[in-house]
Amino acid sequence: MDTINTCARFLIIRLKLKRTEDQMIRELCELFDYPESRASTRNLMFRFKNNTRLMVILGSWMSSGPKETLTEENVIELFGQSSLATFAEKIGADINETVKALAEVIPVILKRSLEVDFPLENRSLDLSE
Repeated sequence: MDTINTCARFLIIRLKLKRTEDQMIRELCELFDYPESRASTRNLMFRFKNNTRLMVILGSWMSSGPKETLTEENVIELFGQSSLATFAEKIGADINETVKALAEVIPVILKRSLEVDFPLENRSLDLSE
């Protein structure tokens, strides 16, 4: 849950939102497609695993080599334009700024999550249940 809190705080500050952290967490849980009571980044990581290009990006974050950048297009690919538009509307933010902010924060929360919450998966990137 800590990584979701971090993401919520970052978006509130970065997008200058007049939302509580709890409100942002609820909206992020919906966007990331997991129940709020069991919030983790596992479902978000599965979205990467299901796409070869995104898996290469995720793998680069875990390696000692060059790091790939998560682009706005990658964020749209992860969630879909419609889901992102709904999310931006619910939090009261511009969709373009929201996508940019997500592209900034997702690498941070996934890297942290893989290092702390799923250290074995960090080594293999095997996210199977």
